[in-house]
Amino acid sequence: MDAAILNQLCNFCAYRERCIKEVREKMQKLQIPKEEHLYYIDKLMYGNYLNEERFAKAYANGHARKGWGKQKIRMGLAQKQVSKAAIEQAISQIDADDYADKLQAIVQKKWRTIKGETLHERKMKLMKFLMGKGYEMQHIKAQIATLK
Repeated sequence: MDAAILNQLCNFCAYRERCIKEVREKMQKLQIPKEEHLYYIDKLMYGNYLNEERFAKAYANGHARKGWGKQKIRMGLAQKQVSKAAIEQAISQIDADDYADKLQAIVQKKWRTIKGETLHERKMKLMKFLMGKGYEMQHIKAQIATLK
């Protein structure tokens, strides 16, 4: 095992939070043999450079701030091959008030730009947009009910 490679992987993980999948992809780019991957991942975890729960929390909070809904965040973390337990823990730590405020701000901004023949058509377009952003139907319906 090479100390220079380990140092390079430590720097890669120290730059920002990483998941195991990203580290594996980096090791493939560095042409590290697959049988050595587990050794390096263990070293990174032991040195606290790599932590799946910390990554999931950072990912969830960052994307929630950017306007992603919980469903879309869940799917993004699942694509990163993060464990279901870490995903649910990260989702549960998203501040409910900030989440609701962000959704309300998105609804208000988008509502002004949606064109449609009828009020119902505009609401359906908004609902489709919000579902695409990953928001849950109960939150969407509550926001849409307030619109005129």
